[in-house]
Amino acid sequence: DQDGEAACEQLTDELRSDIEQSPAAVRSGRSCADVMALAAGLNPALTTSDVEEVDIEVEEDGDEAVATLNNPLVQREETIELVKEDGEWRISTLETRPGG
Repeated sequence: DQDGEAACEQLTDELRSDIEQSPAAVRSGRSCADVMALAAGLNPALTTSDVEEVDIEVEEDGDEAVATLNNPLVQREETIELVKEDGEWRISTLETRPGG
């Protein structure tokens, strides 16, 4: 939904901080929410239903998990690591650049 704030709420505190401290974000004075909203706009042909229909396989191991999916933005398989933070699953790794 291009809601950068809602997207950042799904991230661990550490990942959110890493995004805000990235060189591009620092140079432009952007927050995590700004960066995530910009990232959502990188592929205007992608619809919300394209993202909602992604098949995701999750393997849990205690308070950690790995999600495997075919990323519709870059059309390739990738993994995302998750951890429980304050009792909620949060994304702890995120691909920040599409591969070429």
